Amino acid sequence: MHFEFRDTKTEKIINPMFFGFDTQVADTKVPVITSIMAYPMDVFSNVNQSQRPLVLNLSLQKDGSYIADKITASGKIGFGISTYDMSDSNYTKTGVYNVQAFSNGTPVFGYQFDTFGFNEARYVNALLDYDRFKRTGMRTQELFMTTPYPLSIIRTTPENGIISVAPNLTQMYKIEVSDFNNNKVDVIIPIDYSTLPITVLNTPSKQTNYLLKSKNDNNYAKDNVSVFIPANTFYEDFYLDFDVKDNVLTLQDDYTPVHSNLTITFEDTTSTEAELEKMFIASIDGKKLSYNPTTRKGNTFVSYTKNLGKFTLAKDTIGPRITPVNIKEGKWLSKQTDLQLTISDNLSGIKEYNGYLNGNWILLEYDYKTKKLVYKFSDNIAADGRNDLKVVVSDNVGNSTIFETHFFRKK
Repeated sequence: MHFEFRDTKTEKIINPMFFGFDTQVADTKVPVITSIMAYPMDVFSNVNQSQRPLVLNLSLQKDGSYIADKITASGKIGFGISTYDMSDSNYTKTGVYNVQAFSNGTPVFGYQFDTFGFNEARYVNALLDYDRFKRTGMRTQELFMTTPYPLSIIRTTPENGIISVAPNLTQMYKIEVSDFNNNKVDVIIPIDYSTLPITVLNTPSKQTNYLLKSKNDNNYAKDNVSVFIPANTFYEDFYLDFDVKDNVLTLQDDYTPVHSNLTITFEDTTSTEAELEKMFIASIDGKKLSYNPTTRKGNTFVSYTKNLGKFTLAKDTIGPRITPVNIKEGKWLSKQTDLQLTISDNLSGIKEYNGYLNGNWILLEYDYKTKKLVYKFSDNIAADGRNDLKVVVSDNVGNSTIFETHFFRKK
C-alpha cells in the first residue's frame, strides 16, 4: 500500500513534505555525492585531453563541500552527478530534492521535485546517462540536454546546461545539492581553457544505412520483418542498427533508451495453422527466449514493445508446470491453514490461473518471487470430509495444464 497527494485538476503528484511530513521525519544529514562526470559534447571538445566522459576526482573540504581537481578543457562540455539522500531515522537511500548547477555564478541547469506527472516518468531515461546505467548500474544524472525533452521539473537556459570553454575565460562550475530540509552540499569544479592535443579519442558511433530522425516517423523492412518507429520514440537522432538474418531481427541494443512503444511485425508463410497458434515474437538474450505480448492475424504477428535487441518468432507447445508443495493426495489436512503449489512455464510465461474446490472458484494468491500459489482455508469453502481440488494454469499462447487431487479435512 502507499499514499500520495495529487492535484485533482492535473493529476500530478505533489511532494508530501509540503503537507507537514518534513516535521515528522528527522533529517539533519546532507545529501551524499558518489561521483561527478564530465562530458565532452562533440568531436571538437575535450576534457583533460580526452573526448570520452571522465570521472572527476573530488576532495572533501572541512566545511563539508567538495572541490574537484582542476580540469582543462575546450569546446562544449557538460557535467553529471550521482547523488542520493538519507534521513536520520533509517538507512534507506532516496532521491535528492533539488539540484542546481551554476557557471560563474549564473544558473545553467537544475531541477526540483515539487510536483511530477506520471506521464513524464519515462523521461528519467533521458535525464540519466542511460548507457552508463545499463552497463554499470551507476545512476548519473546529466546536468544538460543534448536534445531538449519536456520534463517539467527541469529549469534550464537556451544552452540547456551545456557550457562553452573558450580562451581568456576562467570558469568555475558549481553544483548545489539539497534535500527538503535545506541540508545542502556543494561541489566546485575549476575549469581552465587548454590547447593541448587530444590524446584519448572517443569511440565513434557505428554508422549504418539507417539514420533515424527522432522527430519523424520511421519505417524499416527486410524479408518477412518490418519495424515502425513513431516520432519521439527516441530522444535523439542516431544511426539505427537494423538487420534481419535467418529470421532474426537485430534492432539496436539494450543501451539505447526508448520512450514509447514501437511496432515489430513478423510474417510467417511456412508454418501450419496449428503451429501458428503457438507462436509469438520473442526477445533473444544469449540462448534465452522471452515473451513479448503478441497479437496474431492470419500469418502476421505484431508486438508493441519498448524493448530493443534481437527478436525472432518462437513456438511454445509445452504447458505450464504445477507442483504441489504441502498437498498429499488422499491425506487428512485438518491442521493446515493453507494449500500451496508452485507454477512455472518454460517459455511464453504464465497468463492465467484458476482454482476450484468442490466445484467452487477459490482465491489463489500468487507470490511472484517464489512462483507460489497459496489458498487459505480461512474462507470456509472447504467441506468436512473429502474435498476435490482442481487448478488450471495457462500460458500466453494457450497451452494449459490441469492439476487435480483430493484430500480430507475436518473443520
